[in-house]
Amino acid sequence: MARPVKTEGDECAALRIEDPVVAFGVSTPDAQNRKGTALRAMAVGWLSGRNGLLCLVCGLGALHFHLSWRRTGSPRLLASAVLLFALGLGCGEAALGTLAYIAAWHLVLDEGSWRKRLLPLTPYAGLVVLWRILYIAAGFGTRGSPLPPSCRRRDDRPRRPLIPENDLE
Repeated sequence: MARPVKTEGDECAALRIEDPVVAFGVSTPDAQNRKGTALRAMAVGWLSGRNGLLCLVCGLGALHFHLSWRRTGSPRLLASAVLLFALGLGCGEAALGTLAYIAAWHLVLDEGSWRKRLLPLTPYAGLVVLWRILYIAAGFGTRGSPLPPSCRRRDDRPRRPLIPENDLE
């Protein structure tokens, strides 16, 4: 069974996995004696990565609707693209990659002045700013992490936990 391992003098290594079979889902002769450990590890690995899959699906949908909007000019397609981008951001930070593709398309393939090229990116930029404000306010990222202070980013601002510590017990 895999369990977190903490080595002496390394307070940032709180989540090292002791069993490589469970960590990577590889099958070894030792794992074959453990009745499907590798198979369970692969299933758990797939399930734990579902936010990345949802970011991908929402991002590709947003890209498709955005490019369709640029061809037809339909405001419904733009609204669909921004909504899918927002859903992708709700699934994870990986959805920001969608904005990189949309921005690259506008900067490289779109025609017109710089202002005309950058103007269609404003709904996405506003959404990213709103998402980032909510992300920080909710305590996500390294600020909301239970890592020891020496592993966290240095920040003098006080941090309020989303759930009070006495409610976690």
